[in-house]
Amino acid sequence: MAEIKTLEKEISEKISVLSQDELIKVNEYVTSFIDKPTNMPKKLWQTLEKEHLDLDEAISQDEWDEFVDINQSEFAEECSRQGQILFTRFINNTK
Repeated sequence: MAEIKTLEKEISEKISVLSQDELIKVNEYVTSFIDKPTNMPKKLWQTLEKEHLDLDEAISQDEWDEFVDINQSEFAEECSRQGQILFTRFINNTK
């Protein structure tokens, strides 16, 4: 039980510096592990973080946030479009 209390304290200290948006993201991430049923259907998904694209650290976190704000909808649309292409290809090749 002491280990859990230590972890709770460490987590509390770490999250105390997070913004509201960051706390929401952390909550969603943690909740996904807690609420994930074992029979959850598989799904296609893609998440790109700054460190995945900005390998040379060419932009600041604020610039990254602006990039995400500007491009998030288009990225989602492109992922959906690509998913439909892949699904159609799969159907055509398996029927």
